[in-house]
Amino acid sequence: MKTKIVLGITFAVAVALIVAGRQPLLAVWGYVQGEPFYQGCPASHWRRMLSGGPAAQAEAMETLEAAGSEAAPVLAAILGDRQRASAAVRCLAAELLGTVGAGAEDAGVSLIAALQDPDKHVRSVASPALPTTGVPADVAVPALLDLLRREPNPVHVRALSEYRKAANPGLAVLEEILANPELDSETRWNAARAIGKVGAETPGAAASLAAALLYPTATIREHAAEALGDLGPLATKAVAPLAAVLDDPAPRVRRKAVRALGQIGQPSRAVLPQIQSLLKDSDDTVRKAAQQTLETIAPETLPPTKAKAAKPAAVPSEAAKAAAAPSKAANPAP
Repeated sequence: MKTKIVLGITFAVAVALIVAGRQPLLAVWGYVQGEPFYQGCPASHWRRMLSGGPAAQAEAMETLEAAGSEAAPVLAAILGDRQRASAAVRCLAAELLGTVGAGAEDAGVSLIAALQDPDKHVRSVASPALPTTGVPADVAVPALLDLLRREPNPVHVRALSEYRKAANPGLAVLEEILANPELDSETRWNAARAIGKVGAETPGAAASLAAALLYPTATIREHAAEALGDLGPLATKAVAPLAAVLDDPAPRVRRKAVRALGQIGQPSRAVLPQIQSLLKDSDDTVRKAAQQTLETIAPETLPPTKAKAAKPAAVPSEAAKAAAAPSKAANPAP
């Protein structure tokens, strides 16, 4: 009985508002459905705008992006509406949530749910929005790890790495991705870089990166060396593997390896001869990196800096000579 009364009152209010012209039909329906509102318009209004032509879509994007966290409830509702919002519109909603940044963490439930979205593009836009919107690590990291196990993807790897040491439980998953030769190189080298960020306080994190220095793909070797540098002194056991690739055929690998040795610090003095040999490398960027590393760990081994040649004295111009000469008019002869 009470339900019928409530529905009757709701219907009567809706009809009255329509007749009075106070609210468009869509807004009234939004109130009835309990949709979130922004600027007096329900989520369904913004969904239709984002689904419209280029002009309507651009207007909605600009308005919602400028709204910041105030529009987050509307965007979260659109992102979660798989029945009425197309995959393209859900992608736009996730993208806009990502631009909101910190302050949209209340949309975390919708973003986490979007990691299960049937459309891979929605998943790829939702995952990087988790750290940017401030979704806590204890919620986001397990969800991202579950996604990575199902769908190894560089976008998801980078999203996980944004949580830094809070994502440490994901080290094993990242190491599996790095070591998997069946995956594409972009996903694997992103895993290497993520290990350097996530494992910053884990001594054992260097082992998988040191092994990756021997992989056949130069890009993976390069980023494995860079990640070892991120680990710094924790990568002491990787000094010998890094020294072994100082003659790598790819200059970028040699550069990142010698730079990593400098970041590791004093333990790298054990391979000084190999580092010094790069001062004569054919690549200028490698020579500069070797110079910087030696300045850090063994400055006494570098040749003394050549003194700058003294600039020759400036020759005064004829005008200057004339100005300096005593004036005959001012000093008449006796």
